[in-house]
Amino acid sequence: MSLSKSSGRAKNKDTKVEDHEATVTKLNSIVAKQELLITQQQKQIEVLTAAVQKVSDRLELNKIAPQMVASDQ
Repeated sequence: MSLSKSSGRAKNKDTKVEDHEATVTKLNSIVAKQELLITQQQKQIEVLTAAVQKVSDRLELNKIAPQMVASDQ
């Protein structure tokens, strides 16, 4: 095997390694963005859940209040 072929293979392997490293970096960036998005969505879900619970509590009070008024008469 000549030196040029060996050198060419080494460059090819280096290029593949660099490509893989670039891909890993891109994927890590995507994962970080997804994790941030998930965190934001979890906070939104918590806020919406609290709002739904407040509405549910109010509806429950509205059910109880007419019954109490009716029983007082």
